[in-house]
Amino acid sequence: VVGVDHVEVSELRVVVTRPQYVGMLRLAERLVRQHTSAKYAKYRVEGPTVRQDPRRWWFFAIRCVLTELAELKAKASPEHRAALLEQDAQYRELHRRLHLSGTGAGGGGRRS
Repeated sequence: VVGVDHVEVSELRVVVTRPQYVGMLRLAERLVRQHTSAKYAKYRVEGPTVRQDPRRWWFFAIRCVLTELAELKAKASPEHRAALLEQDAQYRELHRRLHLSGTGAGGGGRRS
């Protein structure tokens, strides 16, 4: 339609065949792999294969994991961090109580 620059659709049903659905899933998987590959390309070992230089490839893998962990840490909100700290405190308290209760009235047993 000529002259239409905006169309609002409240609901749209699309029917796809099973092969189309499988094809879309494969495309999505490829895009994820491509994104991941591009993300870690700067760390990738150039030249030797894994069999030729496994140590360098292990360092590559470690750098990738550390990068992922750093990104997750940076994305964590203060609220999320506070919730994790609270959960950790609750766990420690429960562990302390269970450990103390394992010896009866809490006297004379091992303490952590």
